[in-house]
Amino acid sequence: MHLPEGITTFRQHPDQRWEVDFAPSFDKNSKQISFVNSVNTTKGGQHVEHVMSQVVEAVWDSIWEV
Repeated sequence: MHLPEGITTFRQHPDQRWEVDFAPSFDKNSKQISFVNSVNTTKGGQHVEHVMSQVVEAVWDSIWEV
């Protein structure tokens, strides 16, 4: 996935097993690229839903704190 120039991405390494990168989306569609055990999981799955739900919750919490 290629992002437009100048887009800031956010990378987290919560532990040795996980690496999570995310960037803002400027259209109504979210996109994901995921790998499990070095295998590209193009259709996502429970691991993607698990991470996305935590990211969305953190963003909403930040918005409502303002």
